Amino acid sequence: MSLKVKARANLILYRLIQKLLNNAVKHASARDISLTIHQNANESVLNYIDDGHGFNYEKAYRQRSQELRITPSQAAEWKY
Repeated sequence: MSLKVKARANLILYRLIQKLLNNAVKHASARDISLTIHQNANESVLNYIDDGHGFNYEKAYRQRSQELRITPSQAAEWKY
C-alpha cells in the first residue's frame, strides 16, 4: 500500500507508530498488536489495538507525565 501524504505528515505518522509500538512492548507488555492505516481523499485514519495492560490516565496526568501531555503547539504541528 502506498500512502500519499506530505513529507512532514509522513514523519509524524512514522514517529507516532514508533511510539505506539515501543510503548506497547516496553510498558504494556503487549504480545498482539493490530495496526491498520486507511486513506481517502480527505484524511488518513490509523487504527491501533494491542493486548497490553492499560494504565490509570488520571493518575498519570496528575503526575504531569511528559509522555501523555501534548502542548497546543505540538498539536498544531500535527495538522497537515
